[in-house]
Amino acid sequence: MDKSFIIRRVSILLTEFTSIPLLIISLTYFLTGYIMISPFFEKIMCNILSICYSDALYLHTNRFLRYSLIIFGFIHGLCGFHNLLNKYVGKNVLRETLIISTLIFSLLIISLAIISELLSI
Repeated sequence: MDKSFIIRRVSILLTEFTSIPLLIISLTYFLTGYIMISPFFEKIMCNILSICYSDALYLHTNRFLRYSLIIFGFIHGLCGFHNLLNKYVGKNVLRETLIISTLIFSLLIISLAIISELLSI
């Protein structure tokens, strides 16, 4: 089996695997943010989901959710970009150069995000 085929298949699977957790984490941040700033929305969500202001504050500032968002977002973005490059860039040298530069840039961004999280302890 071709090595590039396996890498592409794994990349597609990782993109699909990380999409659902990213959606759940993003919705959690979205809903808890609105619960914290809107008294009307807080009343509705407190009645529907039993999430009041203190629960929303805890979820919105939870360190585990932030790390999960960073890690899943990194994997999803990198693999998704890899899929797009494989689909639309025809020249192997250009594609590999773009993949390597994207990996380096993504690692720089994720390291800055993790360092900023560790410094806020």
